[in-house]
Amino acid sequence: MTTTLSSAVTTSGTDAADRLARLSFTERARTAPVWRVSAAAGLVAAAAAELFALGARLADVPMRAGNAGADHAESIPPFGFAVTTLMFTVAGTVLAVVLARTARRAAAVYAWAAWAVVAVSLLGPATAGATTTATKVVLAISHVVAGSVAIPVVTRRLAAGRAV
Repeated sequence: MTTTLSSAVTTSGTDAADRLARLSFTERARTAPVWRVSAAAGLVAAAAAELFALGARLADVPMRAGNAGADHAESIPPFGFAVTTLMFTVAGTVLAVVLARTARRAAAVYAWAAWAVVAVSLLGPATAGATTTATKVVLAISHVVAGSVAIPVVTRRLAAGRAV
């Protein structure tokens, strides 16, 4: 029985693919690059925030908000929640990658910093002028929803090791 080089390569490639297929999502997330896990978590968080906003729109919550102290509100566009979440995802991904490369306790530092940003972001809805209370509540909850989806995933990835 002889084995050719091409069949050996194919067999080992198939074995690697089989091993990868057997890994759970959680196991893959622990070994994937930090930036990829953060980006994926951000996409899921953006979808969650947008779906939450869609539910609020369907419940007739007015999607109009003003800046702090404003005397008029502007319409929050469709996908506005997702776009804003993705913008914060970029910043969070940069932070996660830098911490993964430089910090001894990257996961803890990231978690504290990310939740601090979420806490500060709640000031926006709280101080929004010419905005209904229902809209303020929806805006605030959407911040918490997005953070609750993305932050634990990235924190767990950072806790798993330094592979960036």
